[in-house]
Amino acid sequence: MYQSFINYEEEFVFYNAIRQKYHGHSVLELGCGTGNMAGRFIKDQISFTGLDMSEEMLLMASQKYPQAHFVNAGMRNFELQQTFDFCLAAGRTVSYLITNDDVCNTFSCIYRHLADNGIVCFDFIEANRFIPLIQNGKQVVHSASYDNRNYKRISNWQINLQESYTFNWQSVYYEINDRSTEIFLGEDHSVIRAFTKEDIALFLQLTGFTVPEFINKPSYAFDTYVAVATKQKS
Repeated sequence: MYQSFINYEEEFVFYNAIRQKYHGHSVLELGCGTGNMAGRFIKDQISFTGLDMSEEMLLMASQKYPQAHFVNAGMRNFELQQTFDFCLAAGRTVSYLITNDDVCNTFSCIYRHLADNGIVCFDFIEANRFIPLIQNGKQVVHSASYDNRNYKRISNWQINLQESYTFNWQSVYYEINDRSTEIFLGEDHSVIRAFTKEDIALFLQLTGFTVPEFINKPSYAFDTYVAVATKQKS
């Protein structure tokens, strides 16, 4: 589904340009999934480690790219016994950090795993853009084809605001058969958090980072911002 509306080659070019700008030579990706970015870093002969909570996704990633290092762990609290020049969390991964403790624990963990002057780079859902967009609720439909089969995902976004700028994201998945009948496959319910740029800058400052830039990033469904932060010398 995601490969039908995310151009991973463009994603790689975007984030790799940031890596090159800040002279990152080793990459840690949080939420690496099945390795859509991993293979591209490896092709460029960049040392790569991917981290994800899903054992199933990591199995697929390791089968495709056995030369990479993949770790089954969450981003709030992991220990890899090494440091990196560049930490990446793409695909709005930080939006699953619902509480302030979640955010601080994740950024602190990233800090411990970066070399001095290392870079963390991630995209996030910007509250001032997104929350007004869904203030009355919003439904978005994505369609995809794979292996001669057609699929559809219907997503509903509803403001929650019980904890900062959060919203409920409910997705229902269908396969569309030859008679155009929708066959139910499954559903996903998530609570997602949006941030203002000021929120992100403060959280990063509190955990030992400086923020040289925010980058506007067009993206599927709605645009995001990318934060680029530098670890201060310990």
